[in-house]
Amino acid sequence: MFEEPGIMKQIMQQDILAGATASPTECKKEPMNQKIVIRSETDADVSAIAEVTAAAFKTLEISNHTEQFIIAALRAAKALTISLVAEVDGRVVGHMALETGTA
Repeated sequence: MFEEPGIMKQIMQQDILAGATASPTECKKEPMNQKIVIRSETDADVSAIAEVTAAAFKTLEISNHTEQFIIAALRAAKALTISLVAEVDGRVVGHMALETGTA
């Protein structure tokens, strides 16, 4: 899966879906009894998705910090097969996308 040691630990530390707020450097845990709603993204979610994505990859050494731009380009090309957001109290706190690609 990941060949570089410690990558999974770094990714898990981002912990956005587990109740983190703000950026990873300002991470504060909230109680896990919050209801997380998973739904398809809407046009209104685009900027929140960019913010969540930038925050999730901000401290990863393996990142070029372009992930939010890649997602935007894939969205513009209509290449995202699935694009879901995780929402807590009406606020986007996570994003998952699938692009099947062609070889």
